[in-house]
Amino acid sequence: MDSAPDPPAALTTLTRGATFPPITFRLERPEVEAYLDAVGDRAFRAGGLTSVPPVAAAAFALRALLVTFRLPDGSVHTGEEVDFIRPLRTGEALRCESAVTQSSDRAGYRFSTVEQRLLDEDGQAVLTSRAMLMSPLTEASS
Repeated sequence: MDSAPDPPAALTTLTRGATFPPITFRLERPEVEAYLDAVGDRAFRAGGLTSVPPVAAAAFALRALLVTFRLPDGSVHTGEEVDFIRPLRTGEALRCESAVTQSSDRAGYRFSTVEQRLLDEDGQAVLTSRAMLMSPLTEASS
């Protein structure tokens, strides 16, 4: 009998230097349109949706990464920094490399920074982002 896969580790158990398996995803038009609807952005639609807002790519990368670790209840995404290297195109495939670059505990919370680097199909960096997350060290009982 096969055993069930181990649940993902909680972010609070990961320390500085922890890395995640690379993730590949495609900037699909329906997802880009849904993102634009959610944030009320009309500027990118005016261009025919040939390009993708860089923050959308960073959000899609973080979403893909969330299957590799678990955010404890009460976690908060406290900030995001995004550096654009070149425009991103609808339909483009990206590889995401991620690591915990900062991790510290204060007043019952773990403050973590997860840095992501997005690479195109030629292996060239197209975007880097840093997500700042705050998670309680002890989870509230439901």
